[in-house]
Amino acid sequence: MQQEIEDLMCFVDEFTVRYQAEYDSLPYHFNIVDELRVNENAHTRILMKLLQYEKGKKFPILVSFIKSLSVFINEDLQIKRPNLYTGLEFIDGLIEDPGNYAFIVENKVCGAVDQYYQLERYIDSVERHGFKNKDIYVIYLTLDGNKTVCDYSLTTKAKKKLGYENDQTSGRFLQINYSQHILPWLKAEIALTYKDEEYLYSGIYQYIPRDIIKCISGA
Repeated sequence: MQQEIEDLMCFVDEFTVRYQAEYDSLPYHFNIVDELRVNENAHTRILMKLLQYEKGKKFPILVSFIKSLSVFINEDLQIKRPNLYTGLEFIDGLIEDPGNYAFIVENKVCGAVDQYYQLERYIDSVERHGFKNKDIYVIYLTLDGNKTVCDYSLTTKAKKKLGYENDQTSGRFLQINYSQHILPWLKAEIALTYKDEEYLYSGIYQYIPRDIIKCISGA
């Protein structure tokens, strides 16, 4: 019995030494986004900053993002003179291309509650900017798709303007999430495409780890 205990203690000591050696060989994990504990407004700013990327008077990241939305799979999208805003008239994110499209981004990644008439008010605001109903889209952005919009935010009036009939025929109301859409799109499309642009890639590389989901959700 005494010998077995001594053998076990020897094994534990050896395992501890090897474990520490392996641990010491790992790179130090440091992610700015994790440490800052960014909120919904910050996530919106990060997304909109990426979408503003311009090269030769073209906006390839914005085009890629919009084409990644299911409603545009078979459409030849033209982005001409986009203006991107955060916080304009209380709208989290707003993409307006005069004479073309307007995208309202409502970011609920941290689980903020819907406000009464919220999306209806935003649609009305964009209409006053000169956009017709058929050119206005609402992107409802959540963490993992488990949160759904409330009827008192996406009202009957708002649904009619967006061509929303039901969950299967949602018209220009687009529900996407970080877990299944934003992060995979950044990782598979954007990070690979722009890996030679040091500052852009560095920012994306900090933002796309899967464990950011835990950071966002507070897990």
